[in-house]
Amino acid sequence: MPEENNLEENIISALKLKNLPDNEKAEIIDGMAQLVQDKVILRMIKELSKEDAEEFDKIKEDDQDGKIKFLQDKFPDLLSIINEEIKIVRNDTINRSKESWQELDQMEKETI
Repeated sequence: MPEENNLEENIISALKLKNLPDNEKAEIIDGMAQLVQDKVILRMIKELSKEDAEEFDKIKEDDQDGKIKFLQDKFPDLLSIINEEIKIVRNDTINRSKESWQELDQMEKETI
């Protein structure tokens, strides 16, 4: 997916990870994808009725496809929710990265 690759490249660039080996970049992107998925599921579960939440809980833990199908049926705007959470995770991660780089720069200046 060209859009997905562009997003990954933007994240890698913003986090200053270009010099990492590809496997480490992939691990970071995979971790962020898992975080987005978890946030989406938590957000939707909070919005489910008690009955729907109980039905969702009956879907096996390892049946991610079943969980996603259930949530798609209950939330027709699922793609919009996913995109919102991607932006939140990306922005939070970039902001934390910038803060870390600024702290490192400051520490470097103090030792000189």
